[in-house]
Amino acid sequence: MNVTVVACMKNEGPFILEWLAHHRAIGVNRFIIFSNDCTDGTKELLDALDDAGVIRHLENPNCLVQSNQRINVAFAYARHLKEYQRADYVALIDVDEFINVKAGDGTLKAAFDEIGPFDVLSFNHVNFGFGGVISFDPVPLTDQFFMTGGEQVGAGVKARTAIKSLHRVRDDILPFNHFPTIPPASYDKVAWCDGSGNHLRISAKKPRRKMLKVSQRTELLQLNHYVLRSVESFLVKHDRGNVFGFDKIDAIRYATEYNHNRVEDRSILQSSQIRETEMDRLLGLPDIRHWHDISVARHRARIEALMEDEQGKKLYDTLAEKVHAEKAESCASL
Repeated sequence: MNVTVVACMKNEGPFILEWLAHHRAIGVNRFIIFSNDCTDGTKELLDALDDAGVIRHLENPNCLVQSNQRINVAFAYARHLKEYQRADYVALIDVDEFINVKAGDGTLKAAFDEIGPFDVLSFNHVNFGFGGVISFDPVPLTDQFFMTGGEQVGAGVKARTAIKSLHRVRDDILPFNHFPTIPPASYDKVAWCDGSGNHLRISAKKPRRKMLKVSQRTELLQLNHYVLRSVESFLVKHDRGNVFGFDKIDAIRYATEYNHNRVEDRSILQSSQIRETEMDRLLGLPDIRHWHDISVARHRARIEALMEDEQGKKLYDTLAEKVHAEKAESCASL
C-alpha cells in the first residue's frame, strides 16, 4: 500500500524531523512538501531531505500566481507529480498534525486491515493546548504535550472538530483541504469512513465537510493537532502568519479557542519506539542534523527578538499569565 502525504511549510524547521519520522514509521511511503519564504533553515533542511531521497521538496507554486489561497494552489499542483499519481492514497496534512493510529501495532496497515476497503478516510482533530508548557524545548512534541480539549468542542453529542482526510487516488476524487472534492455523479461510488471505521454518507446538500461530530469517531485513528505548542513557539507562529493568506492570526482569540486542557491523552506513545528509531535514522543522513540544529537556534533567536518587541512581549505576558493561572487552578483542585 503506497501512501503519500502532501504538506505546506513555512519556518517549521525545529518540528519537521519528528513529524516526518512519525509518519514514515507508521507507514507513509512518500512526501511532497512545499515551502515558501523560509528564513529559519526550513528550506535547507527540506533540500537535504530531498537530496537524501526521503521527500520531494518544491517551492510553493503560488510564487508564480500570488493567490491568497496558496495552500490550495500547492495541493492542485501536487496532482501532477509522480509521488501523487503513483500513490494508492494521499493525505493533505500540516506539520503540527500527527496521524495517531490506535489500531493494532499503531501502523496505517493495522488501521486499514480493521476498516476494510474505503475511498475516503476522515480523522477528527484532537486539539492539544499549551498544557502548562511556556518555554520552547526542541525535544519531541509527542513527549511534551498530553492535555487536550477531549471531545468537548461544542456541546455534548453535537460536539464537532475539524477533520483531515486520506483519499484514494482517482480521477473523480480531487485533493482539497479537510475533505476532497467529489462530483455528484460519484457520491454513491465513494466509500467514506471516519476514524472508527464507521461508513458515512456524502450529502448532496453538503458534499464537502470541514468538521464532523467527534463522539465515537476516534477509536482507530485520530489526528493529534499540536496547534499551539509552547507559549514561546506560539509567538513565532503568530509572527509567521496564516498559511492561507498573508495576514497574521488574531493571537489571543486563536489561543483561547484551542487552549483547552481538560483531558489527558497519551495514546500516541504507543508508536514512540518506532518513531524514535526513524528519527535517529534521519539524523544520521548527510547534513540533516546540521540544518536541524540551525533551525532550532534560529527559532530560539526569533523568540528572543519577539520578546524584545513591545507587542511580542505583551502577547507573551498575556498567554504566560493564563498558563500560570491554569496551573494554579489545577493544583488547587487536587
